[in-house]
Amino acid sequence: GNHTVVDCRWAEIMPLSEYHPDVCWVHNGNKWSALDVATGKAAFGGEYHGVTNFNENGLAIVNDDLNLYGCINKSGEVVIPMRMGSVSLVMSCLDYMNANKLERLSDIEAFRYNLNNNPVRNNYRLSHTIDNSMWDY
Repeated sequence: GNHTVVDCRWAEIMPLSEYHPDVCWVHNGNKWSALDVATGKAAFGGEYHGVTNFNENGLAIVNDDLNLYGCINKSGEVVIPMRMGSVSLVMSCLDYMNANKLERLSDIEAFRYNLNNNPVRNNYRLSHTIDNSMWDY
């Protein structure tokens, strides 16, 4: 029938995830937060600049105002801290975590993964020659 699933007090509401229709993302005009559809209250704390819907594993990719990306689970727990430079880096990191049977990454582990798998960083070469006029003899 016709009934309200989510109150009309949000600037934007993301369509429900086919995998987890019990939680939806709502936008207050500034940030996204997760809403428990049954109670109409916050599913967990935390607001994000950008979000994706929860996937079949109950994970969502989130990002902050600096466009650093990470991943949280349906309880709002951080799986990958927001240290990644792109969504694709988060996706490859999740593959890496699955292959190595890792539940979550620490801040430092996420930072290192981002650096070691960042194509911009990996374009640098240690082959530059310092001009003789730049040396202090």
